[in-house]
Amino acid sequence: MTVSDEARDKCTEITANITYLELSTYPGYMDSFVAACFLPHTDARLFPNSKQEI
Repeated sequence: MTVSDEARDKCTEITANITYLELSTYPGYMDSFVAACFLPHTDARLFPNSKQEI
């Protein structure tokens, strides 16, 4: 149930413009995604001001 006709129309517009994009088919995407899940990041060059413990 929508709150208003305007809200229903906006939802319809949004769903009509959705594009599915399978990111895992892009070379290197999964490596970048998994690396970004870790704190600290696996690429310390992206955070030069962070202290790295050894």
